[in-house]
Amino acid sequence: MKVTNNDNEGALATFKQGMYHTPQPTTQQFSATKMYHQNDTYSFMKHCFGPEDHQAVMQQTTVLDGLGIAEVGRTAQAKHYTEVQAKKQQDDTDWQAKADTKNQKLDGLVLHLSTPDLIAHPPTCAILNLELDWHWRNKDKYIPMKKDLKHKANKVYALAATVECYHSPKPPPQSLEDTVGSSTLPEVSADLIDDDFSKSEDKDYRC
Repeated sequence: MKVTNNDNEGALATFKQGMYHTPQPTTQQFSATKMYHQNDTYSFMKHCFGPEDHQAVMQQTTVLDGLGIAEVGRTAQAKHYTEVQAKKQQDDTDWQAKADTKNQKLDGLVLHLSTPDLIAHPPTCAILNLELDWHWRNKDKYIPMKKDLKHKANKVYALAATVECYHSPKPPPQSLEDTVGSSTLPEVSADLIDDDFSKSEDKDYRC
């Protein structure tokens, strides 16, 4: 049974394993060797090839080796790797620039912290989105996703609920000493506990 139902995926795994054990051959050499064993080319050459055929194959192999296919492939792979790394770094730079710009905009935002005024005089959808983002940035993770707030009324009531949560008192953080205090522990007498083992047998204390 095949290790995977995708022939390309299985071939890629075989290629990675082969390159781990023999990293010198090129992709073309690996594919040729794989097909040589898979098609049992040795038996065909043994029965059908003569000295002239073997000599022709060796000459063709010498010509292919002289073309520098391996060097061209390694150069192309190195170039592709450099381009991919440069694109990833540029994407990270662009993402960070957008994040910094948005944070600056949120830092200068004037929040609507009055629920009646917010419902009576709602701002534009753009401002509502920014204020929701501000509360989301400040750890209010109960705000609905933007894709679920398709209408302005939904955004207004979502922001109003968020403002209510913002004004609600937060429970003070409890330390370990407060959580496990003396009041939660049972009172134990400070006197020594005397135990008379003279009337007990060994089997009474066995597990």
